[in-house]
Amino acid sequence: MSFRVRPMSQSTSRDPVGVAVNRHPDQPGSGEQSRSWIPLAAVLAALLLLAAACSGSGSGDSSASDFEAASATTVPSPPAAGDAGSAESFASESAQTTVPSGGAVPAADGTEGEVGAIPAALQPADIGRDIIYTAEVSIQVDDVDGAAQSAMREMAALGGLLFGQRSTTEPEVITVLTFKVRPEDFSEALTRLDGVGEVVSQSVSTDDVTERVVDLESRILTAERSVERLRNLLDSAGNLDEISRLEAQLLERETLLEQLKGQLRTIQAQVSLATIVLTITPRIPPIPEAELRFDVSAYGGHDSGENCPGTSSLTLDEGADMTVCYVITNTGEAPVTDFEIVSSSLEVVTSDLIAVEGDPEQPLAPGARLVLAQETILQRDLTAHPAVFALADVSGPGVDRPAVEIQQGSTRPLTLDAVPDDSLPGFGDALGSSLEVLATLAGLLVVALGWVVPFLWILPIVVAVIWWRRRHRRRASDMNGDSVSVMNEADSSTGSDPGPTAD
Repeated sequence: MSFRVRPMSQSTSRDPVGVAVNRHPDQPGSGEQSRSWIPLAAVLAALLLLAAACSGSGSGDSSASDFEAASATTVPSPPAAGDAGSAESFASESAQTTVPSGGAVPAADGTEGEVGAIPAALQPADIGRDIIYTAEVSIQVDDVDGAAQSAMREMAALGGLLFGQRSTTEPEVITVLTFKVRPEDFSEALTRLDGVGEVVSQSVSTDDVTERVVDLESRILTAERSVERLRNLLDSAGNLDEISRLEAQLLERETLLEQLKGQLRTIQAQVSLATIVLTITPRIPPIPEAELRFDVSAYGGHDSGENCPGTSSLTLDEGADMTVCYVITNTGEAPVTDFEIVSSSLEVVTSDLIAVEGDPEQPLAPGARLVLAQETILQRDLTAHPAVFALADVSGPGVDRPAVEIQQGSTRPLTLDAVPDDSLPGFGDALGSSLEVLATLAGLLVVALGWVVPFLWILPIVVAVIWWRRRHRRRASDMNGDSVSVMNEADSSTGSDPGPTAD
């Protein structure tokens, strides 16, 4: 395995166009040679200024535009490879991009790209440093499997490799692909992946590991020299104790050397191939809007709601029949069901309402309306502000969402005026009152019978007891009469019997 050894006696840098220049401060003749070019450079500068003065306005505009385009993105010159103190400052400077005032990022071909494209400073370039490029991209698509196949084809066309794939279906469908591409293809790979689906998020990062590479190379070189010295000492060792001690030290140094080489190989592998993690999820449909319009009205009479809707302000005689109309219109984008109308003044029960138009047991589609009617009697003046409660189904294809509760009050209140009847009662009113009284008495009688019926079995027992007592008394009376008659007859027979006579 070969390692890059950077001599400490010279500094290596690159000029702004990327050409490496090795400068030797102690090289003889370098100062005299540069001073000999000064007069020639002055002559060439004068000729260039004269040519620029003779150029037209069109070429002047073009030169200005070219200069602005060239200065839109600034990449600082990298520090020397051995200059570890300025590595972090260079890494932060190389990640900065100057964006023109128009809000677009210049593309590679000189045209302006959309805002949000990968900045030019993140484009891999040969700047003589070891940089790890990493990107995380999340996209949403209609077909997850098809998008995954498309992404793998695009990366294969660039010579990229699929390093990992993870797909799940529960609790949600998701596919995560990990690609490795050459650093020079990093920007093109991101551009192609953007075309696979709708980009939800994109994160691009760079990590300048030049210092770590230089440090590892230096530590590996030192460890190799240490291992070589221990091997030489081991070859010349003369006793067992010294051999044992040297072997232990050699084993420790060789283990450290292999660890350092492994770390260096890992970093070099990360530098040689950029990593892109692509997360593909199904496209989530937007939550549909849930809205209702609720109108309430009334009219006189009972006709099962055939004349619905009525008016929002109604005047009727007190005790007159009237019909209240409830009109529910779905003005949203989601179907609505489970309607419940609430009004304390109208004493409405949703299940008792008459369905005039639509079916309250079925979902109300967007744009449709439901008309319900309530038949009642106007007893007094009132102003009603009813409200309707419902549930909107905001789920979509492949997306299960909980229902959304909607509460919507009436667009305007319902005002009802009851006119009292001050006229004298007539025959019909009297007859009606009498019938009401008879109905009340009949009701009371029915209630009384209802209380008596459970105790009817006691009546035969009471009658039987009374009959038995009467019969017992009669028999006792008859027996007393017979006894008196017998005694009288006995007395009579005793008193009439003559005694003995004397001769």
